[in-house]
Amino acid sequence: MMAGTASVSILIAVPDPVLMAEYRTALLYAGYPVGLAADGIQCLRRIREFRPGLIVLDVDLLWGGADGVMDVLQDEPAEPPRSVLVIGSRGSRSALYRVSRFAVTDYQLKPLSAQRLARRVDDLLASKCGAISQDRIGGSRHE
Repeated sequence: MMAGTASVSILIAVPDPVLMAEYRTALLYAGYPVGLAADGIQCLRRIREFRPGLIVLDVDLLWGGADGVMDVLQDEPAEPPRSVLVIGSRGSRSALYRVSRFAVTDYQLKPLSAQRLARRVDDLLASKCGAISQDRIGGSRHE
């Protein structure tokens, strides 16, 4: 874990319980406080309660998807999360495109290992500007 990032909490919003557990374990091991959400409704509730500094948001999240969550967040008066890392598969290109209109910090393709996620979270939180990763979908946000 990078220095100065220990107080930043992470919300993992993914529909796959196995992947959620792997991500949770890796991020806890890295020293981050972690919250969990299995669908869009839980995600919004947890954001309001937990106030995470970073959200790991799967585009295939049930009950609204990543774009539904982001749409609600942009209309809320509360301070938005500092960073949003969206994950999706190449087969989710339309969902990835829909979420690209929002202030997303980074895009990562599945399969995304828990260790790679933890490294990417460290990188994003250590970066002052949170620049979009060079790993993003096919080199372009709008493919």
